[in-house]
Amino acid sequence: MAEDRSVKTIIPYVPTHDPQLSRLVYEMILAHFLQTDASMLLSTLKTWPRDIYDSAAIINAIRSVVEREPKSTILMECLVELHLMNRQPGKALPYYLRLRKAGVFDLIRDHNLFPDVQDQALLLVDFEQDMKRRREKGIPGAYRQTGQSKHGAAIDLLVDHTHSIPVSSPPMLFLDAL
Repeated sequence: MAEDRSVKTIIPYVPTHDPQLSRLVYEMILAHFLQTDASMLLSTLKTWPRDIYDSAAIINAIRSVVEREPKSTILMECLVELHLMNRQPGKALPYYLRLRKAGVFDLIRDHNLFPDVQDQALLLVDFEQDMKRRREKGIPGAYRQTGQSKHGAAIDLLVDHTHSIPVSSPPMLFLDAL
């Protein structure tokens, strides 16, 4: 317990450039937070430059914990942050969907992730339905669809970008949802 408070106390003073410590030191600190304080891990990942530690090693460590604790939203947020920092939005997408992050449709459009969602069409439709229920209940953070759509943003997004989805893919399974 005292060690945990000590690490949290020194974080603002850990140099991240001029001088820069060994990657191992940064990775040890991140591993400590992975074991003791996921919120502090997320906060540190957001503030530290991504090139001072081996992000692939950190991603693997976090993923192994998420596999054991699949409802750990903060750790999934860490994975989203790391994948986006590493310019891997396609790898962040499944976590966006699991976390029900409102920016999922923007992420797909902004990064042209249409091929990445071809196998997740039902998940997108389910996501949108969940956002609609949340919006109706007044829960903050629910995605607000712009404009009127007969079938919803997920279906419109997929239909409008069928040219981006490889033809060799099986037919989109979301048509049953219509």
